[in-house]
Amino acid sequence: MNDTMVDIFSSMNEDIEVITDDEVQNEQTEIIPIDQLLNQTNEKIEKKEKKKDKVLMIQIILLVTWAILTAVIYFFGYDFFEPFIKVK
Repeated sequence: MNDTMVDIFSSMNEDIEVITDDEVQNEQTEIIPIDQLLNQTNEKIEKKEKKKDKVLMIQIILLVTWAILTAVIYFFGYDFFEPFIKVK
């Protein structure tokens, strides 16, 4: 059992890549100011809120339409649909 564990750990160590300090210092990184980062985040939040507002407005319109149609059909449904109702 110990031999298999050693094999597993040795294979794991082969896959690990070691980065030296020189390689890290040679990489150029872009520094983003906090204000710019916050502005980007706020813009994303505003877009999501606009989408939510649209969805909410559509839901409200559908609910009101459903309520009106339900009331009209309840009170005047027979008069509207009488020509289509077949009575034998």
